[in-house]
Formats: sequence, C-alpha cells, structure tokens
Amino acid sequence: MSAPRLNVGLIGAPSISHYLREAGHTVSFIEPQAASEYDLIVFGAEGEELEVAVEETAPFARHGQIYVHTALDYGIQVLDPIETTGAVVAAAHQLTDHVWATTAADELGETIIELLVGEMGGRAISVSDKQRLSLKTALTYAQLANSMHNDAQQMLVEVLDSPDVAEELIPAAPEEPFMPDVEELARQHSSISDPGRANLFASVVRRNAEVRDDHNLELWAISQLNYKE
Repeated sequence: MSAPRLNVGLIGAPSISHYLREAGHTVSFIEPQAASEYDLIVFGAEGEELEVAVEETAPFARHGQIYVHTALDYGIQVLDPIETTGAVVAAAHQLTDHVWATTAADELGETIIELLVGEMGGRAISVSDKQRLSLKTALTYAQLANSMHNDAQQMLVEVLDSPDVAEELIPAAPEEPFMPDVEELARQHSSISDPGRANLFASVVRRNAEVRDDHNLELWAISQLNYKE
C-alpha cells in the first residue's frame, strides 16, 4: 500500500518542492495565515527570515499537521512555537542529490521525515542540533579544498603557459566555492577543536581572500593563525 498523498504548503522557496511534486504530493506556495488548510508545511527561509516565518505561522498551526524547515543553520528548536500546538516538527536539509541531514523532536517525527525523504529518493542521516555547526564547517572545509585545487591549476598555467595542458593535468573543480562572510567563518572556525585543522582552515581562507582581493577577510584569517608575519 502506498503512503497517503499530502496537501503541501510551501512558505518561502524550499528546494524540496520539486521532490515532493515528483513523489505525487499536491504542492502550493502559501502565506502563513493559510497554513491550517494543509497537511504538511515546508519552510524554505534561512536565518532571521525563518524565525519570522515560524512566528507568523504558529497561530495557525494545529494538532496533527507536519512542519519541516530546510535550513542547515537551524535545528528543531526554531520550530518550538509550532510544536506546542501538537504539530509534528522536523528539519531536513539536502546535502547531496540523495543524502539529507534530518532532525526531529521525537520518534514520530523521525519516522515521518525518514518516510518523506525516502519518497523523494533520498536517504536520511540523523543529525543533532549540536552537530549541525560542525557539519556545516566540514562542508565549507571541503569547498575551501576545492578552491586550492583550482589555485594549483592556475599555478600550472603560469608555469607551462598552456591552459589546455594544465586542465589535463589538474582538471578544474566542478564549481567555484561559495565563501561565507567573516561572521559565519568565525563561527565555523570556533567549532573546530583540532588545532592543526583550525590553522589550515584559516590558512586556506586567507589564500582565498588574497585571490578575491578581500582585505577584511584576509585580516580576519591572519588573526586566527598561530603565527605572526
């Protein structure tokens, strides 16, 4: 027997919407005041916008509904104003095409979010609220490594004067890494307990800042290194 199809309301622009439609659910973009009419409500906002959306939606939440947000920065606590109504709350952030980081308040929420992710062709990895910052830091760390890969390719171009040969020897990384702002990088850096890893993180940020001509970011990175020039 197939799982029941849900009437889904989207607040914001969550990337999850495509997958929900593909799974056969009815999906609509809605305003917070219409939330009570839907079985599942998904928040696609980030940062303070998510907090505001939750506060605006909470008065219209009801027992038995399901509420999910997709922001990696936030765990389940941001949905507390909605959970008190008796709704099921969870968080699901897509890490890759098939892997989702999920958090739920209880076993029912865990079961529901795992079923939803499974319907979308994905695999749910349970992540606690405390683990979320470390997870985000590791993803930034990997992106920084990609940027050094491209820097090495540019070094070959300068040495060989042949972009084609450089590309053959060191293929470019698939995409230019997204660089968080200084405040976010400081937050991530502070979560790294291993001194060597923390120093390398700051070193690579510094090199990225040099390439991007971002003096503020470069100064921050230098201040985090365990040596002075």
